[in-house]
Amino acid sequence: MEIVIATTNRGKFREISLFFAKELPQVKLLSLMDFPYYPVVEEDGTTVEKNAIKKAVEYANFFGLPVIAEDSVLEVDVLGGAPGLFSSRYGNSDDDRIRRLLMELDGVPDENRRARFRCVTVFAIPDDKRYISEGIVDGRILTAPVGNNGFGYDPVFFVDELGKSFAQALPIEKEAVSHRGKALRDIVKFVKFYLLQESIRRFRKIAVAFSGGVDSTFLLAVAKGVCEDTVAVFVDTIYLAEEQRISAQWISNYMGVGFVKLSMDQTDVVGVMANAEDRCYLCKRAMYLRMLAWCKENDYQLLDGTNFTDTHYDRPGVAALKELGVLTPMLDIGLKKEEIASLTVYLGIPADVVYSNTCLLTRFPRGFSPDVHSLRRIEKLEAYLKLIGFSVARVRVHQDGICRIQVGKEEMNGILNERVIREVVEVCKNSTFDTVTLDLEGYSFGR
Repeated sequence: MEIVIATTNRGKFREISLFFAKELPQVKLLSLMDFPYYPVVEEDGTTVEKNAIKKAVEYANFFGLPVIAEDSVLEVDVLGGAPGLFSSRYGNSDDDRIRRLLMELDGVPDENRRARFRCVTVFAIPDDKRYISEGIVDGRILTAPVGNNGFGYDPVFFVDELGKSFAQALPIEKEAVSHRGKALRDIVKFVKFYLLQESIRRFRKIAVAFSGGVDSTFLLAVAKGVCEDTVAVFVDTIYLAEEQRISAQWISNYMGVGFVKLSMDQTDVVGVMANAEDRCYLCKRAMYLRMLAWCKENDYQLLDGTNFTDTHYDRPGVAALKELGVLTPMLDIGLKKEEIASLTVYLGIPADVVYSNTCLLTRFPRGFSPDVHSLRRIEKLEAYLKLIGFSVARVRVHQDGICRIQVGKEEMNGILNERVIREVVEVCKNSTFDTVTLDLEGYSFGR
């Protein structure tokens, strides 16, 4: 995949290239200097946004390639926002521009030299969509240039957060706080979104392994957008809460995609019901073998919503996906959970329709084999906790007769209420737990 960076500024291209080398190493970046000819797009817009959009759209349509264009300006408060749109035309060279700026600020005290860099970045697809992001960094203008790194106004732009000028900062330091770094971190999710669309567009029929969670819901929406024949495949087991079954089908109906429900008795899978150490691997493998069989029979391509962030945790099930050759396009592209969450909002998927939960077996110690009654007991207790207002609720069984309740960290004050404690304890004891404990650290993934 090639993407054109609409600039002839070597410093700007170098900064963007370093960022993409970390986020999307599979993408080849080209600058305008890589082409024998390119039109000069006149930056005659009345705003930063208009100039950036104009460059991105016109170059994308000219080259027939995706284009990233940006417009960065320096705004100095005491100068009424100047140089602003004329930042790159304040002189014939970086030295000229800095010299003119310092002359106009001559005699202005430090406290009145506040300024900001503002960057608007646009990612444009030829004859198609465009995506916009913005980044701002505040600072002040020094009385003389300091530092040898960077370009443009960097030597005279002091950033309080860094305690140095941009020209003194290392590239990694600058990227973390700069206007361009902020805009790129926001725009890169749209580049990944586009790459995801392109990577699955080639399939004629798509089946998404669907749980009803954020990741598979997002993948289902993307697949639906590029492939008319898309279905959600849901494997039903005794380890799922009824709420998840209902939610998965509701979301599929909401998106207008077919819902395929495959039943499977995982009690027949050796090691799963025994809650063995490798239960997640065994469970996932059995589920995906079931889905793959259905896809083969009906000529669908199966896609899974595993993403890059999942590789940071112990996910035994991922090994099963690799063994079976299940495609994981979001992982391949490097999409992260926070990017998926943001893109889900961008696509207009209501957050309250997405169901987030884990297998009920995770509530029991490894090696303890719960019966169906025990699974349903935990399901009902967690449903009760959500009913009284807790968005996140887990009931962990430590041994027969003892349970540990977890709620979201931001909801701890709610469960520490004396009346709520009394009611929760009563409900748990009515469910045959003798001792009810509270996890004072709150819920976090993997605990």
